[in-house]
Amino acid sequence: MTTKFIKNVIGGDEKVLILARLHWIYIVTGILWFAVLSGAGLWLDETLWIYFGQYAPQSPFNILGIAFGSPYRWIFWMLAGSGLMIFIIHALKVIATEVALTDQRLIYKTGLIFVEVDELDLTEIKAERVHHGLLGRFLGYGEFHFDSRFVKDFYLPAIRKPYRLLKAIHAARHKLHDALDK
Repeated sequence: MTTKFIKNVIGGDEKVLILARLHWIYIVTGILWFAVLSGAGLWLDETLWIYFGQYAPQSPFNILGIAFGSPYRWIFWMLAGSGLMIFIIHALKVIATEVALTDQRLIYKTGLIFVEVDELDLTEIKAERVHHGLLGRFLGYGEFHFDSRFVKDFYLPAIRKPYRLLKAIHAARHKLHDALDK
């Protein structure tokens, strides 16, 4: 299913071959950051209250608007808020990123409001490399590095089913070279 943005970017004679999305590992990474920072905030807040709470007055007190004391858990809320922001950033990255392979070029779009688009003609690709690591091998994702001839190198983040995209790129390049040779 072609998105509205991709429909607007491609030319009339181009045909979309594959649309790729980012892997769900980005969402899991955001959740893990949130859990780790929230847990660290709870632990740090409890530890400080246990070891230094005896020196604090019995009722919570404020220093520059920050409330200290067991009921407020300000360290927890700061770290949990930071973890939530990291999660939101990862989730927005998954939502806002699209990779489209047409019969002439590769399009990488990222961003919802401030949209950035990188394009690479298939004729410019000199070599490609897929890096998936151990976890990516088991979960089915990989990052791409395209070595280009006359333009800067092209990178794609971890996408689902990278070898399906790689096979489609090879097939499209082969058809394009055959058409140019005629």
